[in-house]
Amino acid sequence: GNHNLEALRGWCEIFSDSLERLILSIELPEQKLIEYCQTLPISCEVLGVGQILLFYSPRSLLSQHLLDSESQQKVPLQTTVSSEDSNNRPFPTLETVHGTFMFLDKDQFILDKLDRLQEAGLHTVCLDLRHLGKDADVAVDVEQICSQILTDPISLRKNWPRPTRSPFFNANRTTSIFSRMKSKHKLIQYRQEVGLAEVLAGESGNYVVFHSLRPFAVSQLEKIIVPTGEEIEIPEEIVFRNLNGQVIESCDREQIIITDWIKKAMPGSLLLGKNGE
Repeated sequence: GNHNLEALRGWCEIFSDSLERLILSIELPEQKLIEYCQTLPISCEVLGVGQILLFYSPRSLLSQHLLDSESQQKVPLQTTVSSEDSNNRPFPTLETVHGTFMFLDKDQFILDKLDRLQEAGLHTVCLDLRHLGKDADVAVDVEQICSQILTDPISLRKNWPRPTRSPFFNANRTTSIFSRMKSKHKLIQYRQEVGLAEVLAGESGNYVVFHSLRPFAVSQLEKIIVPTGEEIEIPEEIVFRNLNGQVIESCDREQIIITDWIKKAMPGSLLLGKNGE
């Protein structure tokens, strides 16, 4: 819905005068953002800098591992999680009363690429600095950041306290990624009927992160089907681990599991069992 211009126009019609602006997805490439800013009858907002959400579950996935049954500590809980084989790439993870959120270890950052969006009429740039907050200050150095956006955004990115990226912004590379993500509709039947886990993210040469869709035994696993329809055999040496880095032989529903890198595995790919088990 939020990638679709007609759907966004529909929200504008439904909410009419009560709608202040639309927040556009970070999964839209620059050219689409420009088109939407110029076409939509309402002001638009984009995330200029902030965390990239990889995974959300309404379940409490941290407290069961971090707190014992007698603990008086309450949410929110914050930690980083990684597999034993990829412990150099921890994922910031947060549990609140609303569930569990896992984020990429790099921040979305397009503050150095705003010129064309500004020319297209972009109304608002969101600076989500909550993960960099100290004590009660959730917008550390925000005045300096705003000043540097105008005067020297390139240095701002270079000196940002966390690694940065803009995975969907550059049309020459990310429109193909977005196209592959959109092609996930080809896997709907597999996902509903026989898919055991879905690829959430991966780092070439390092790891793949899965979200389990239903309980399964590792011995069941046979192949991965990618959004293009291609089937990939799972290498025999691949080991599945939980967030504690422990090797697992079985998996429950709605768990995060991590493996070494599997070539061609991309977000939206599905893990399948033998004979569609």
